[in-house]
Amino acid sequence: MIKLLTLLLFISYYQFAAEIVFETELPNDKAFIDSNKETINKQYLELESYFGVKPKEKVKIELLPFERNPTFFSCGRIYGPYRIYVHSPESLKKLTGENLKKMNKTCINYTQNQILHTFYHEYIHSLTVLYVGHSNLPQWLWEGTAVNLSGQIQNTPLRGFAQKELKKYKGIDFCSEDFEKLHPYLVAGPVIHYFEKKIPKFNLKLLYAAKGNTLYRKRIIEEHNLVCNIKVKDIIVSM
Repeated sequence: MIKLLTLLLFISYYQFAAEIVFETELPNDKAFIDSNKETINKQYLELESYFGVKPKEKVKIELLPFERNPTFFSCGRIYGPYRIYVHSPESLKKLTGENLKKMNKTCINYTQNQILHTFYHEYIHSLTVLYVGHSNLPQWLWEGTAVNLSGQIQNTPLRGFAQKELKKYKGIDFCSEDFEKLHPYLVAGPVIHYFEKKIPKFNLKLLYAAKGNTLYRKRIIEEHNLVCNIKVKDIIVSM
């Protein structure tokens, strides 16, 4: 009886997360996926809960050698909301010549922790498409959302890169048009994270506006008695 109840609880726990299908080729990648399926599923469930969205189709995660996608030179991406592709770091370490020159160097030295957070980052893009209905968002909002909600700010080297980038400025005016020209990963992500800690589901409010334009951003900030112009040191402390 106890075993049956445990099984039912296990099934109900996994019921909300999308059905995930993994594809790998290299033995080390398969072993990595096998040992992290539960972690990935748990995080995906939390993200689905945040967005209030559950994919209606299977979500396929591909962790494959560079040769399977040789014209793509970054770490990961989505192909529509139901397919996530990430380069196998093991295969990237073997790149030479022009492919090595073109590849984003950050991806080559990815740790297993960074791969996991790339899976989360890309799944946020998938959920964003399902929530908004399209992917035609400004880069600051598209990438800033994924950086904020993936945990990359707190748990990966992106934190250090963001701090370095932010220190180029004395302050950031979130409501100005100039903000939209700043680095989508290293500035927009931390700024959205800063406001998310002060305004519950702030990121979702931005996405609700679809494009998070300047007037809409200012209205959200003023409604919560906050200011658009933030000191960089406060952003860094919030990270």
